[in-house]
Amino acid sequence: DDEEDQEDEKPPSGTKTQARRRRSICGENLNPSDTGGTTIGSKIPKTDEESERILQILKENVLFGHMADEELSTLRDAMFVVEKESGDVIIKQGDDGDNYYIIDSGGVDVYIKSGPEEQENKVTSYRDGDSFGELAILYNTRRAASCIASSACRLWALDRVSFKTIAVQTMESKRNEHTSFLQRVPVLQKLTQYEVLTVADALQELTFEDGHIVCEEGDAGDRFYVIKD
Repeated sequence: DDEEDQEDEKPPSGTKTQARRRRSICGENLNPSDTGGTTIGSKIPKTDEESERILQILKENVLFGHMADEELSTLRDAMFVVEKESGDVIIKQGDDGDNYYIIDSGGVDVYIKSGPEEQENKVTSYRDGDSFGELAILYNTRRAASCIASSACRLWALDRVSFKTIAVQTMESKRNEHTSFLQRVPVLQKLTQYEVLTVADALQELTFEDGHIVCEEGDAGDRFYVIKD
């Protein structure tokens, strides 16, 4: 789904996370009362297994990997079940972005219409554990592809307003935390407020175990480290 000239591909997972500037997240005037049936901060019932599965998928998504477990849990708690039969259209190319989806079980095929005759071509498929649908929501664009169930599907969905509100709140909270921290670093105290915010947005938070080598003599100086704790 939702590709900016690319299918909504799953980003690679990893232990490193990065807080990136995503000003376009704020491009829509959000109405907290219009949540598509889901109240922000509400908890949709889930089994322990379902909760853990959703949390793991969110952690592996580059858009959410920088979030703390508590923030990811807020996203997870607001997700609701959507069930589709084989052949059902989950997302239609050209429509507005309404939900972000995680596949609990089943398969989804992705099609893009192209050419003068708008021939529909299959470009990829999703399966259990895959997620899709975030880009059109984040960037206020039309759906770039159609997603059709290739079998009976059970999905977890998060509506647009909840998705964006939680993402914006998390981004601002993280930025404020980083900014407050950076302003206490002596070598950075001569930076302007704008420069501090730029550094705050670019911070990459890493965790090292006791005894782990952070850098070695002779390595390229491609990173600047500040000890958080």
